[in-house]
Amino acid sequence: MPTENLDVTLSLFAMQDYSEPGVGVPLQVSLNVVDPYATGAGRDLTRSEIFGPMGQTLLNNGAALNATYSVTPALKINSITGYGDLRINGTGSILWLSAAAQRTGNGALNIGAGGDGRTKDTFYSQEFNATYTTDLIKAVGGLFYFNEKGEAHTYLGGTPNDQYRYTKAYAAYAQGTLNVGHNVGLTAGIRFTKEDADFRQFYYTLVNFPQSLSDTFNGTTPKLGVDWQVTPDVLTYASWTKGFKSGGINPVPPNANTGVPGVLGAPVPYGPEKVDSYEIGTKFETPGRRFRLNLALFDAEYHGLQLPVFFPGTSTSYTSNASGASIYGAEIEPTWQILESLQMYGNLAYNHGRYTEPFICSGADTHFRDCSGNKIKGLVPGKEVVGFSYSLPLHLPGQLRLLAQWNHTGHYYNNVANAGPLVQTDAVDLFDGSIAWNDDSNRWRVSLEGTNLANKHYVLAGLQLASPLVPAVTGYINEPRVILLRAGVNF
Repeated sequence: MPTENLDVTLSLFAMQDYSEPGVGVPLQVSLNVVDPYATGAGRDLTRSEIFGPMGQTLLNNGAALNATYSVTPALKINSITGYGDLRINGTGSILWLSAAAQRTGNGALNIGAGGDGRTKDTFYSQEFNATYTTDLIKAVGGLFYFNEKGEAHTYLGGTPNDQYRYTKAYAAYAQGTLNVGHNVGLTAGIRFTKEDADFRQFYYTLVNFPQSLSDTFNGTTPKLGVDWQVTPDVLTYASWTKGFKSGGINPVPPNANTGVPGVLGAPVPYGPEKVDSYEIGTKFETPGRRFRLNLALFDAEYHGLQLPVFFPGTSTSYTSNASGASIYGAEIEPTWQILESLQMYGNLAYNHGRYTEPFICSGADTHFRDCSGNKIKGLVPGKEVVGFSYSLPLHLPGQLRLLAQWNHTGHYYNNVANAGPLVQTDAVDLFDGSIAWNDDSNRWRVSLEGTNLANKHYVLAGLQLASPLVPAVTGYINEPRVILLRAGVNF
């Protein structure tokens, strides 16, 4: 029967995306390939050299059901149920030209075929937990279950194959914060995780039987922390946490070179990635709440870092627990309410990270080397954001708000070898802005929003194919200027 102690929320979502798949642009092409557009720094980053139809259909839908039952004002029982279904159909089977398939020096056309494929992924999750909150203690404990089935099929544009993946994960966790007096809280928590992974591949044009592999990954992740409300306006804290990223299974085609003559390629597992994370910080707010400042310092030590490595003596790569890594840095987040109508804010994040254990990677020249000590792929060393929000005075009903923001992202590497200037991402400055109106009741809202207003184009990520003479470099470009007009109503 319905009861005032029970609160249930059901949410549904559905998305359809028919946009073209992301396609890289050639920044440098292989030897004997002529492409007048692949000119490195002077490259027109808006040209992809893909000719012929390529399409992608993405359908994503799901549901979430959250229920909370209040046993007492302090004790609540919660249920969180999730379901999702993702389907991607890609087509490009009509002939197309790419950077590696441009007119060659001898006048012949190198023509490549696009790929047809289908991907499907369905998951179900269920969590039950209980929360208990009083002035003395805040605690939560629960159980979690996750079930996922995925499949991928390739028909053209590569070796035809079928792949199936099954994952079941189980977890139990508990965490509590005890107020020990003098505005000091002590936190302790732990989580146990177990994941069962099953994988099957069938390259039916290469072998007449499917290849399968199963593995199990376990992790125990504790947490300890302390927080101290020094004054009503100053909070300090410190914490230590162990993290766990599950392992997985590599699909390795039967015709892959494994370095052992006569041995077929087959699925290869890799283990979990683990991290010890340390953080200290403070949160400060002036008595009038006009100015706030959050400051955090952190250090993360990774073990069994999941990275691409090579079968011995080959150029065939797969994911393995190749190395360790160390990342430390700081984050500063100020907010200043200058006037009732004007607020400025910022975010400054600085990171330093390197691989700490020996592992072999390939340079652009195909030579293998020890890449320990290199900077971590994809790690942004510095990012600064400064913006403001201003409420314009109106002699009409409602509120008009102007927002503007500057984003600076520092230079970073897109490969573990830290090689190849064309495949690196240079420092960039972007500008965003919007103007929004809402009525006095906040029921109606209209906004005009713009991102990357200067319409800058730069390499957001890159792929480099090693070569003794001329490595091929493909860049994946950032999103161009986007202008959106939104309208909304609250019921």
